[in-house]
Amino acid sequence: MNAFDEVGGESYLVRVAQEDPRTFCTLLGKVLPSELKAEISGNPDAPLVTRIELVPLNDNSQD
Repeated sequence: MNAFDEVGGESYLVRVAQEDPRTFCTLLGKVLPSELKAEISGNPDAPLVTRIELVPLNDNSQD
């Protein structure tokens, strides 16, 4: 974590995402959970739709 802080932390990851999306996606794949648990309700014959949303951990903005 110290090394991550030294290179700029969050702003570093944003820069990597913009300049080298392939590397960023590789890093993202290493930190996202590899297994999602879901509970299915409603019509069992309906198609299953999966939505993944990335949200900031500290969102102090008010929409």
